[in-house]
Amino acid sequence: MKRAIFAVLLCYAATATASLEPIYMSRPTYSQLQANADTYHDTHVGMMGVLSLNADGRVYLCESLDVCLSWNPNKLEVNRVALKESLGKNYKRLDRCHVHVSGTYIRDEVNDFGIRIGLLSGSLIRVQLSISREDYAEFNPHCDVWNQAVETSKKPGNENMLSEIIDRMKYTVM
Repeated sequence: MKRAIFAVLLCYAATATASLEPIYMSRPTYSQLQANADTYHDTHVGMMGVLSLNADGRVYLCESLDVCLSWNPNKLEVNRVALKESLGKNYKRLDRCHVHVSGTYIRDEVNDFGIRIGLLSGSLIRVQLSISREDYAEFNPHCDVWNQAVETSKKPGNENMLSEIIDRMKYTVM
């Protein structure tokens, strides 16, 4: 009898778990942030883009690599101190890599959208590579972390390493 009840409960739990879908945080586009800065202000968001470490010490998350290299305002400043606390010195190895950054969006108080559209900050700032193809280095040869992974994958026994890394990125919910 106990086994029958346990089996029924186990089936119910498996069915309930299978029907649950992951809940993703708010992931607006750069245009949505700019158009609705007040709505997103002080909200935890996830943003995709290229991380750019500038010579002046500022860190930006840019909509594209072209945006990082120009005065295009489609970028968010990332709190460098929070980033360093999250990743340690390794955050520098993500320069010019495509990443997913989650943090608290703070609108630009002076509304100077000529430089940036706000700040990603907070104690819960997280950064993760966001790469969807094994040949990523052909498109962007500047990402040190990915280039090291490519070199490691060339060693015997690591043939599936890149596809496994990409699969983990795809299914990780931040």
